[in-house]
Amino acid sequence: HVPAGDGVAWIVEGWHLFKMAPLMWIIALVVSCVAFVLLGLLRGVGALVGLFLKVVLFAGFMVGCRELERTGSFDLEHLFAGFRRNLASLLIVGAVTLACAFAIVFITIVFMAITIGMQVLVQDPKDLYTVLMASGLSALMGLLLMLALLTPLAMAYWFAPALIVLNGLGAFGAMKASFMGCLRNFIPFLVYGVLMTLLACAAALPFFLGFIVWIPLAIASTYAAYRGIFTEKAAAAPVAATP
Repeated sequence: HVPAGDGVAWIVEGWHLFKMAPLMWIIALVVSCVAFVLLGLLRGVGALVGLFLKVVLFAGFMVGCRELERTGSFDLEHLFAGFRRNLASLLIVGAVTLACAFAIVFITIVFMAITIGMQVLVQDPKDLYTVLMASGLSALMGLLLMLALLTPLAMAYWFAPALIVLNGLGAFGAMKASFMGCLRNFIPFLVYGVLMTLLACAAALPFFLGFIVWIPLAIASTYAAYRGIFTEKAAAAPVAATP
C-alpha cells in the first residue's frame, strides 16, 4: 500500500524523467507512431501485429526509464529491449489481453442485443419515444458493463510489461501482480487518474500538440508508479542530464 499522495508524486517523478531527455522521448514517440502507421496500412494482420508490438514497445520504454534513472541516458535501442528480453512472456500478455478484450466486446454486444430486443418487444411499438428511451438506457447499461469488465483487464495489463522485462516474471504472474498492485492502491490510482485526465484535457487544447508531452509523461509516470509499488520509491529528483 502507498499513500494517496503518491498519485501526485508519480506524475512529478514522471515529469523529471521526461525533462532528463525530452528530445529522445519525442524521437522514441515518433518512431513508435510511424511503426503503428505502417502496420495500419496492412489490413487485418496489421492491427493484430500492432497490438503485440505495443506490449513490446511499452516494455522497452520501461527499460528506457530505468536507464534514465540509473545513468541519465535514454537511447533508442532501449525501445526495442523487449525483443531481447522475455519476448515470449510479453507476447502471451498481448494474446491474453486481446482474447479477453474480444470476449468482453462479445459479451457486451450480446447483452445489449438481448436487452434492447426485450425493450422493443415489451414497449408499445407505436410509442417511438418510449422505445428509443428504453433502448438508449439498455445501450448505456451495456457500455457500463463493458467498462466494468475492461477495468480489471487494464489493471492486469498496466504493470505487466515492466514486471516481465525488469523483474523476469512470467506472463500470468506479472498480470496477477499488476492487478493486485492496482487493487491494493485504488485511492492513489484514483488521484493519479483524475490528474492525468485533467492534464490530457489541457494537452488537447492547442490542436492536440500537448500530447507530444502528455504521452511520454503517462509512460514515465507509469514507471514511477511501478517503482513505488513493486520495488522502492523512485527518486523525487533524478540527476540532470543533457538530452
